[in-house]
Amino acid sequence: MRALIQRVHSGSVSVRHSELHNHALPPSHPSQPEPQSIKTIGKGAVVFLGISSEDTLADCDYVLRKTMSVRLWPDNNNDDAERKNKQWTKSLLDLNLDVLFVSQFTLLAECTKGKKPSFSRAMTPKEAKEMYDEFLKKAREEYKENGIKEGQFGAMMDVHIENDGPVTVLIDSQNKGG
Repeated sequence: MRALIQRVHSGSVSVRHSELHNHALPPSHPSQPEPQSIKTIGKGAVVFLGISSEDTLADCDYVLRKTMSVRLWPDNNNDDAERKNKQWTKSLLDLNLDVLFVSQFTLLAECTKGKKPSFSRAMTPKEAKEMYDEFLKKAREEYKENGIKEGQFGAMMDVHIENDGPVTVLIDSQNKGG
């Protein structure tokens, strides 16, 4: 399982109506239907989540724990002058920030052969949807129910991100290290 975490000032996701959307035209073209707004967050993280065919619930637990605890924010509220504004000291959990999860099987693309990416490592959509739902359920139970937002699984989405930094970190459950 791969999670691409982007530290953001704000983020939102909207769904394009794929049955009405003309893929030959840009999304901003006047003849395109208006996207349906789904979820919006303020300061926090937008996390793109790719689920591989090898992933288990243990991978969900690992990626969720790392996502919520990785220290990507400065400590702006510390009274100690030396520690104030020190980078890489606070996590989503520490600061009680919001998270927008977006399913994205393309994080598992392999581009080693030819010119077209291969997505053979990605879990089948039915199984991935079940694991994604379980991941979100755990996130809401273990962390912050109303602070966990998500895009629509399998939909063509427009994701708007106002990066903070930019800070982008990749967590891969297959590369846990020591």
